[in-house]
Amino acid sequence: MRCPTCGVETGDTSALCVVCGSYVVTRPSVAADEVAGSQGSRAGGGNSRRDFRKAFGFGFTLLVIIIGIIAGGLRSSSHSSSSHQSSSHQLSYTQLSPGDCLEGSNLGLGTDSPWPAQVTGVPCTHRHLAEVFFSDNIWSQSLAYPGSIVIANQGYARCLSAFRAYDGIAQSASAFSIAYTAPDAATWPTGDRQVICVAYQADPVTASGVSPVDYSIRGSHR
Repeated sequence: MRCPTCGVETGDTSALCVVCGSYVVTRPSVAADEVAGSQGSRAGGGNSRRDFRKAFGFGFTLLVIIIGIIAGGLRSSSHSSSSHQSSSHQLSYTQLSPGDCLEGSNLGLGTDSPWPAQVTGVPCTHRHLAEVFFSDNIWSQSLAYPGSIVIANQGYARCLSAFRAYDGIAQSASAFSIAYTAPDAATWPTGDRQVICVAYQADPVTASGVSPVDYSIRGSHR
């Protein structure tokens, strides 16, 4: 084999010229299609990784959004619940409904004092003196005023049946007493037909005559 640089014959086994030291056999070249294939492979690999990152990024972003929505909903729910649980509000006679828990020194429970124009409603998990377990109209508008005794008897009977349905046991077996309001001769002509029944735990030792509780009697069987 002849050296391409100095022209000296070097034999077939030597890759270098023994005279000038040049390569006798040229280094193999990489074919253009192999280079293109290699570049295509690297490019393809890059696209694959980039697509994966995009897909992963989209999935991760979606996951973050979902988590954010859930967390926001939980915060909103928690805030709403906390706000409700910590709030007190004024209620008029006509606004009272079953499940309202009441506090205040003006309730006059166990006395002949008239029902106040407004009472304070609180969450039943707060200390309170009474709980409304019935509030509804029980006489028709067309009925003539039947008299105070009939009104008292029918109103009280409705409270007794409503207490059993609300608490779960008869009032006579319960630790709670009943107070109620009903129409009288003055309010009947205005269309008043509403009976409101409240339960409270009587305690003659206390100044108010009532022992406060911090739970609802609904379904409590107490």
